[in-house]
Amino acid sequence: MTSTRIGELVFLEHFAPLYKLPVPEYVSEPVTQSKLKEKLAQWGAGIVKPDVLAGKRGKAGMVRKVENYHEALRVLRDVAAEDINGQNPRGAYIVQLVPADMEIFTAISYSASTLSPAFTVSLRGGMDIEAISEADKVTVPLNVFQGLNAYQASEALSRLGLKGKLNSRLSIVFVNLWDMFSSTGMLSCEVNPWRVTKDGRIWACDFKATFDENNFKAR
Repeated sequence: MTSTRIGELVFLEHFAPLYKLPVPEYVSEPVTQSKLKEKLAQWGAGIVKPDVLAGKRGKAGMVRKVENYHEALRVLRDVAAEDINGQNPRGAYIVQLVPADMEIFTAISYSASTLSPAFTVSLRGGMDIEAISEADKVTVPLNVFQGLNAYQASEALSRLGLKGKLNSRLSIVFVNLWDMFSSTGMLSCEVNPWRVTKDGRIWACDFKATFDENNFKAR
């Protein structure tokens, strides 16, 4: 099986709008100084990231907060030129800094044992997934034809202790995530983290996915 990977920038540009997934505002190179200055004035601060499929970008020091456009221009240039785990970025981009009261991890992938998809969620997003204990995650096996419904997503969040309006909002977003996964021939996709603001707004703040190139949906 051959596969293709994508990272956050492609997700921001193409997939999130199509499947109504909430994401921060962003700008990518090439960008004018006036546009960058305007956006940073609106946001207050931004996060510069390299457009590269290598993991651990943050640990490599390549995810950096900026607060003014002079600094942002310099960091965009520096980050785009850095080698990250043996890979050269295709460029760099900057996303709106989103304050968060909660960070959530989700993943959808196929089980090697059952050859069926499963949805995993944890309320301890933002850290290495290896550091999240099994007690802090819920995995829901899915029927490939029926997929993930809002009840299943809500039940998984309830098992983790999250109830109320935020549970309902997240459940709808997670169903949209499944729709993207199933409609595009993905083998796996991960959002880590979803950042949730104090007023209950939800943002997908990092993303990666793998596609099955032999699946006609991916083509």
